[in-house]
Amino acid sequence: MTTGARRRAWGGSLCHHELMVDGGSETEILQRAPHASAGVRPALADLSTALERLGIDIVGPLPPGLSRTLLYETMGPDGRGVVKVLGADPAAVDGHDLHSFRLKPRQVAFLRRMLPAVAELHVPVLHELDGDGWSAHIMPWAEGEHLLQNPSRSRQRLLEVVETLCVRGWQERRPSEPGNLARTLVGRIWRRWSFLEGVVPAAALAGRGMRVNSVACRPLREVLAEAAALLPPLEPAHLAPPVHGDLNTRNVVMGAAGVRLIDPRGSLEDLDPCYDVGKLLLSVSMWDAFADGSGSGRVVVDGEAADVQVPTLPGRARLLADLPSLLADSHGLPEALGPRWPARLALVHACHTVAEAACRVSDARAKCLPPATIAHHACAFLLVGLVLLEDAVARVRGQNDVDLADHLQLMSIFYGSEV
Repeated sequence: MTTGARRRAWGGSLCHHELMVDGGSETEILQRAPHASAGVRPALADLSTALERLGIDIVGPLPPGLSRTLLYETMGPDGRGVVKVLGADPAAVDGHDLHSFRLKPRQVAFLRRMLPAVAELHVPVLHELDGDGWSAHIMPWAEGEHLLQNPSRSRQRLLEVVETLCVRGWQERRPSEPGNLARTLVGRIWRRWSFLEGVVPAAALAGRGMRVNSVACRPLREVLAEAAALLPPLEPAHLAPPVHGDLNTRNVVMGAAGVRLIDPRGSLEDLDPCYDVGKLLLSVSMWDAFADGSGSGRVVVDGEAADVQVPTLPGRARLLADLPSLLADSHGLPEALGPRWPARLALVHACHTVAEAACRVSDARAKCLPPATIAHHACAFLLVGLVLLEDAVARVRGQNDVDLADHLQLMSIFYGSEV
């Protein structure tokens, strides 16, 4: 087997390898990945060869969660580690594609130059491996628990994370541009619209709308149009550097060293801090429970029980109810978020929930899950997001100040008994 590689430095200990591997056979790394789709199998064969050249052994696969990427525990010259691999897929939703994956180390390198206090929170990528239609990142193992793994410390840890990121990055002010919110929130849903068509109920997207758990909802197309019209007065006065961009609780590791961050979005664009705070809200309200598959709530559409369930986790309803006051009392955060941040955060969280429906379609298809499972995942996020967005729009339309706690209480209509 012949291998050509080019190596270049990107700062720190990061090394970049562009690999072209000819031929090869099924290898141990491939044999230990029965969950890998056929499209990524050639990448795994090439990856095995690349890891062998670096003196890195595969210990075994790790649970991928909701992500389309494949994860493996490794052991090598730098000790215990993780390798994360992604193959090219033209059908991947934006942000989950190979281009964004390859930008993740660039984002951390950018932060290392601009905000070193934030960059040092990110678990470094020691090696990048790029092949024909695939890439892999090799990182040291981050010891600790994910942000909300210990329920008894959830509030304390959430406060520590938002205050740490606020002091180190979100208070850094960058100029904003008109239309930033509409492009970031509403535009993202329009870009992902095709993923929803034919998967979620047509009435939820256009046409007559529907009643979801007794809440009257207009079709998403109509609600999005009004949301876009309401956004200009809510534009943040300033943006911040891209501190993370995908701040779900599984991307925050709490250990002896304090807060560590993994898996940033893969973007160099300045960002409204509400975007990342909204990701934390989505994790608490719904995303984490989907990742764990623990418990379930009920969804009723137009008076009939739908074949859709909203997973719940013990204690999350109470934690969600406490979050608005926790955020308001966090040192420096209200100032970093700017005026009318509760109204903006309500819309951000609702749009994140809707946008996640398309992510579930894209990632579930990559895993070759059954169409019924794909529809279940997408409908749960779409219907909950539609209810949240309808309510947020009504509140913003009617008043200057939005009671964020009262708005988030709406999630209780979806939760089951294990809350």
